[in-house]
Amino acid sequence: RPPWHSFADVLTKSGEKRKIKPGAMLKCADLNGISKGDRRADWIFREFARPPEEREHLLNCIHKTEASDFFGTMGDAPIASMPTALREANLSEPLAGVREGWWRTPTGAGPPLFLLFSMQGTSMSYHVDLWATAVLYHILWGAKMFVCAPPTAVNLRLLQQWQELNEPSEHPDFPGKLESAQVLTLTAGQSLLLPSGWIHAVFTPLDSCVLGWNWQPKQQLPAALSIVRASWGEMTKEIRQEQRAFPISELTKSMWTLLVELTRELGRAGAPSLTRQQANLVRALASYLCKRCNVTPREVKQQPHEVLARADKLLAHTVAGE
Repeated sequence: RPPWHSFADVLTKSGEKRKIKPGAMLKCADLNGISKGDRRADWIFREFARPPEEREHLLNCIHKTEASDFFGTMGDAPIASMPTALREANLSEPLAGVREGWWRTPTGAGPPLFLLFSMQGTSMSYHVDLWATAVLYHILWGAKMFVCAPPTAVNLRLLQQWQELNEPSEHPDFPGKLESAQVLTLTAGQSLLLPSGWIHAVFTPLDSCVLGWNWQPKQQLPAALSIVRASWGEMTKEIRQEQRAFPISELTKSMWTLLVELTRELGRAGAPSLTRQQANLVRALASYLCKRCNVTPREVKQQPHEVLARADKLLAHTVAGE
């Protein structure tokens, strides 16, 4: 974890590794002015230093970290590392070599870290993280309050109806009729792991700093893909098209590579009967990728239909054996 205990620590000791450069441009939203854009780190933390009653801005910074944001290099002094067990479950982790993009960092250390610097009183309304990824939050200081609900058919239908109405502040069914919703409060030193596709809203009661990672667990792809293919209204469409959002093409290429690896591994035993979990994963991948044969990584470029045929063969043996 970074050697930070308060906002004052983040920029101090110029030149020290794992400190943010004062001139680094961080992605920031001002919820008072309803504006978004990049702001210098030194300006952001001057605003955080003001007493809450004297602030003109209500800042919520959600910034995907890059090596250029910090003194030193992230390669020899990463500011934080994702837990090994979670990193190994990531969709792109089996890939050979190093792949850049949202799903892997240039150092091959798994999904990149994002930082959340939030003023008290900020909030994020109900949503599913982009492309239905899983998310891990760790609170360095301050507090966060979450309302979380699993991605049941009822809950996803309620969220979809609400978003297609442009997220009205009052709705007869949402969020009041969400199934199995829970209210959670996290304070310094605590973490929250939300599986793929979970619906959540967030409120910040105290100025806070949070470490976070988005990634796609391989075994949760069946749930994630059903969400990815749904329509979620204009606001979600706008977010998906934002240039700085991670692209669906990278997710799709990683899924092709996973399907290649699965069909090879599971096919080595001749005609195996897949477990229910394996069958669900292969079926979800094949169903999604059969219409995306033009978005493939290099190793699949000439043979997407052969990969799909191997998947169908595996599934046929499984059905016959049930």
